[in-house]
Amino acid sequence: MRMLPPPQSMRHAERVFLQIILENLGVIIFGSAIGWVHALVISVRTITKGVVDVPVFIGVPAILLSVATLACWIPARKVTRLIRWQRFGTSNRDVAPNV
Repeated sequence: MRMLPPPQSMRHAERVFLQIILENLGVIIFGSAIGWVHALVISVRTITKGVVDVPVFIGVPAILLSVATLACWIPARKVTRLIRWQRFGTSNRDVAPNV
């Protein structure tokens, strides 16, 4: 098999993928930062009276951010496959048949 350079539409598919991921992650990170700060302030001032459970305040947001990242990565991946399929009729991007 010989390798061919990616066609222009492959670059377009990669740009669409990155755009979807970056737009969604920007909103997710912004919202989670605001929520985390509010939860920390409420926990420190009212619930625990100064004592904070650090693994919970780091672990729970990390798990939620990883799930949110996966939730925006899967549809973005499907869109790029659809773009490749519409342009070339295949999702295999760099492989050309032997001649």
